[in-house]
Amino acid sequence: MEICMQEVSVALGSWQSLAPSVVVVDPSFRNFDVAHISTAATRDFSDARDFCLFECSRHQACLVTTLQTRPGAVRCVFYADAQICTHSLQAQNCRLLLREEATHIYRKLNIPLLSFGTPAPSVTIAPHGRLLGRSQAIQVGTSWKQVDQFLGVPYAAPPLAESRFQAPEPLNWTGSWDATKPRASCWQPGTTAPVSPGVSEDCLYLNMFVPQNVAPNASVLVFFHNTMEGRGTDGQLAIDGSFLAAIGNLIVVTAGYRVGVFGFLSSALLQPS
Repeated sequence: MEICMQEVSVALGSWQSLAPSVVVVDPSFRNFDVAHISTAATRDFSDARDFCLFECSRHQACLVTTLQTRPGAVRCVFYADAQICTHSLQAQNCRLLLREEATHIYRKLNIPLLSFGTPAPSVTIAPHGRLLGRSQAIQVGTSWKQVDQFLGVPYAAPPLAESRFQAPEPLNWTGSWDATKPRASCWQPGTTAPVSPGVSEDCLYLNMFVPQNVAPNASVLVFFHNTMEGRGTDGQLAIDGSFLAAIGNLIVVTAGYRVGVFGFLSSALLQPS
């Protein structure tokens, strides 16, 4: 929407200006709101900036505001504070998660960032080895929860070549498994793109979302879903279970599985193998 603005006063000392280098841009991120401030209604950029910061300060859930100058307007995007953490071999590095790039990024002061240098989440799966995951901070009401993510974890061998129409077979991996990024989604009926990096027959993977300090006997929600076409592109989650895991204090698992001819091929002429 495009709105005309009234003059407001904002204490810039209550905001922290961030460099673009401390953010990660994910176009699939959906927790945001947008306003366009007409340049015809402002004297200069600072008027639009102050108005956007004022609007964000009025809402408890709004913690981050970005501004980008466009022809005829200033685009303001309002976010709840979301952080994403990736691992190195020694530690994890946390950055702010945004939907789009912006020239100016403001974040309310006195909001805790996840600590830098804390160990990246990992879990040992006997007899295979160790999963290396990542963490994300999720806002639940006025508090924050850290959710560990273990993405792209294989539960079967790739169903390729002679295994294309066969029952899944175990995958005997050992050592360390990079579980910081999702793998490809399965082909769906009606998929039109002939080649897509986010879709593959090699798609039998799990994504697991585990709140930190979860109870040993916590409930587990396992979701076998059909990924809609255009979702789950390479490196992005088709379904992010982090918020559900945080608000429900449960473990969420999403699973890719074969559908259509790849998973349910049937004919009166076929015999069980």
